[in-house]
Amino acid sequence: MSKQVEEPPMMDEAAQDAYINAMLSSPDLFTRVNGILRPDFFDPTQAKTVRFMQEYFHEHRSVPAGFILNAATKFQPTPVEITRGDHEFLIKEIAKFCRFRAVINEVQRAISTGGYLEKGDIGTMVAKLKEAGELDVVEDLGIDYFDNPTARMEADETEDPLISTGWKAVDDLIDGGVGRQELITFLAPSGGGKSVSMLNLGFNLMAQGLHGVYVSLEMRDKKVARRTDQMISKFASSLIQANRTSVATEIERFHEKTGARFFIRRMREGTTNANHVLAYLRELEARKNFRPDWIIIDYLDLMEPVRRGAGESMFLKDKFVSEEVRAIGFDYDAIMISASQLGKHATAAIEEGKQMHQGDVQGGSSKTNTSDLMIATVKTDAMHEAGEYRFEFVKARNSEASGKKVLMRWNKTSLRITDLDESPLQFKRKGSGVALPPVTKVRSWQDLIGGPEA
Repeated sequence: MSKQVEEPPMMDEAAQDAYINAMLSSPDLFTRVNGILRPDFFDPTQAKTVRFMQEYFHEHRSVPAGFILNAATKFQPTPVEITRGDHEFLIKEIAKFCRFRAVINEVQRAISTGGYLEKGDIGTMVAKLKEAGELDVVEDLGIDYFDNPTARMEADETEDPLISTGWKAVDDLIDGGVGRQELITFLAPSGGGKSVSMLNLGFNLMAQGLHGVYVSLEMRDKKVARRTDQMISKFASSLIQANRTSVATEIERFHEKTGARFFIRRMREGTTNANHVLAYLRELEARKNFRPDWIIIDYLDLMEPVRRGAGESMFLKDKFVSEEVRAIGFDYDAIMISASQLGKHATAAIEEGKQMHQGDVQGGSSKTNTSDLMIATVKTDAMHEAGEYRFEFVKARNSEASGKKVLMRWNKTSLRITDLDESPLQFKRKGSGVALPPVTKVRSWQDLIGGPEA
């Protein structure tokens, strides 16, 4: 799949004059594009004219008459008749003109003396270029709240349903599941199960036919793949090589039943930022025709922010990183899943049986503010031996789960975290909006996706 290339707009002096005359002749056209117009997108003569039009509009809420514009700027207007087809064409063409000029201006700033390149601020340069490349007329006017509320609620249920976490006990606490564009953050001390918890959630989403990406900043990609092998095949890691054929068969059956696709990518810790992740996702889309439904980034504390200005402030660094990661979910309409360390004191608090809370999050509250759901994974030595995990809900933006906890079952061989009582689960196929029939007992991934092969 090749990348879509946008044809350049008309940009010469004659085209700029035409845009100005069209906006003078159609106040509605000017109103639609005024939000993205900047005088520095135009050549110097036309820039003066556009600046005056915007100042006049700001004060009088209309475009100036031709003779007023001519007296103020010496621009000689030529009235034109705008048809409905012309109107739509001009909106798109003026938006494209602004987008191209915005990119050109940012490139010039980047290479100028004292610009982004000279300062080595590649992150800001990329962010500015991305912002310029996305400049467009606003088409989405949001929700007209009082317009047919019944239809709105029906659409919510069918077009944007909650997605099950695959854990009934968790779904019950968070009012049914998680939504796209949300950031779910797992918390644990070092070695406390953050990666395993994230991969378990990813596994549960794959079992529902949802496509995913795992970006690892700490663990080798082969290790993530091996853990996934364990979850699907239920073989211990040490036995997988000796049972390659059986493991491969189980993986193929899982893929055949779910249709899910899964990509794993290792990136460098300490230097990777959200733009690197976005670049990878764009390559997947261009070369593999793939867009994820969920994205795991393992994990927040190992990322760098795109934006400069955090300095030595851990609060600002975490704020920038978590906001930029959550924004990826917005761009891709995907569930974002990541993790963060609990502070050093958390290990002792866990042993003492104390409830985890927002103050235990390493780095402060900035990650907490951005996350939609925060789950602390608690496992003492005794719980490890008993095959148990405890999920403690540190934050739940969209439910009343905060401060509550639930005990989960933990299988040391398959690395699977499941409901303690293995009660029947219901899942939804991608896009179906229809719950699958519950099974009598959840024993393996086959149960999650409707039972073994006939």
